[in-house]
Amino acid sequence: MKKTLLTSLILIASLLLYLHNDSNKPISESRFMMDTVITIKAWPPNAQNAINAGFKVFDEIEDALSFHREKSKLSILNNSFQTTKSEHLNNIIDLSLKYHEITEGYFDPSFAIINKLYGFYGNIPSQLPDKDLIKSTITQFTGLTKVLSFDKDNVYLKKGAKIDFGGIAGGYAINLASQAMINEGCQTFLIDDAGDIKVMGTKPDESEWAIAVLNPVEKSFLATAKLPSSMCISTSGNYERFVEINNKKYGHIMNPLTGFPAEEFISVSVIAKTPEEADIMSTALFAMPENLACKKAEELSIPALFLTADLRVIISAKGNDFFTRNSKL
Repeated sequence: MKKTLLTSLILIASLLLYLHNDSNKPISESRFMMDTVITIKAWPPNAQNAINAGFKVFDEIEDALSFHREKSKLSILNNSFQTTKSEHLNNIIDLSLKYHEITEGYFDPSFAIINKLYGFYGNIPSQLPDKDLIKSTITQFTGLTKVLSFDKDNVYLKKGAKIDFGGIAGGYAINLASQAMINEGCQTFLIDDAGDIKVMGTKPDESEWAIAVLNPVEKSFLATAKLPSSMCISTSGNYERFVEINNKKYGHIMNPLTGFPAEEFISVSVIAKTPEEADIMSTALFAMPENLACKKAEELSIPALFLTADLRVIISAKGNDFFTRNSKL
């Protein structure tokens, strides 16, 4: 899944409550799931039941959409090149096709076949993949609309292609886990899937949800993101999931037009109404050249914060409504 073994790039700020009654204090629990650490923090009522319901959803989504679990729907599709339709698979494909179009192909789960050439699923090569091999692989086996087809009951994948929903599965799971927690009667909580964060409700002390965004390289403080209830933030970066070839690190987020790792940003943070949108757009913007990423953020009114490879901080126009930049920068 997205951001394998990725520790959160975002520190949760201002979440400790100074309350008079222990019964109003939150419960926090972390579990290793979907190839990362997921943390759920919930306030009464029914906090523990809600947390359990939230984690149950994550496990269900992993069973259905994991690239690595042998019996998942996605693994069956990747290995047999067809599988029967199911609720989660249908939903994730519909969302992926939608954002594949919105991002002009920069969000592309079929790019897993290129990641495989670089060794992200094991067997790291001693040399970089040949440029002609990358080009021919892109031409034949990438492009979500080219490699997927459907009939009434089945999903088909072009032979030789691979799909990895890591750029959306976390956001999709957060959305469903959030609803499961609400159904348990919990109205105030935070879900953090390795930097994909959703907040819900009003904390008992009525303080704002505030998320600190860091420079993961220099460990410096870039900005604070103020999130209204039910809003989400996602941060994408290439600094924790990478392969090393000839003593150089290559990150897992690729430019799908070139087949080479995206290197213009250190991180991209996006705020959105849904965790799926935040998850996808942070990844897609990261994959784009800087000029296109900034243009796309303005065109779509995306609240975005970019940390460029040369350590410049760029905040989109809509981002100024949510991000407060560190005055010392």
